[in-house]
Amino acid sequence: MLPNKAERDTGMRSVMFTDIVGSTEATQRLGDDAAMLMVNRHDEIVRAALAAHNGREVKHTGDGIMASFVSAAAAVRSAMQIQQELARLRDEDAGTPVRVR
Repeated sequence: MLPNKAERDTGMRSVMFTDIVGSTEATQRLGDDAAMLMVNRHDEIVRAALAAHNGREVKHTGDGIMASFVSAAAAVRSAMQIQQELARLRDEDAGTPVRVR
């Protein structure tokens, strides 16, 4: 019996990388504790978006995450959610802005 369309895996993936802008400078300016808080906030937001859009974390890069998706559309939706959540965070706490590219 052949698997249904939803169960087929083409093996194709879309890859998304996040990178905290200016993380090295922020660490020097804010100190290690504040920098770790910034990375932790990034990680929470990115991992929530990955979970919401069936993404898979491949690797943590220290100041970013490499993720894969089975579709480009899911990767774009995830990236949009990340940007929206980061904008909300910046509006709530301008003292520790997290900017990601």
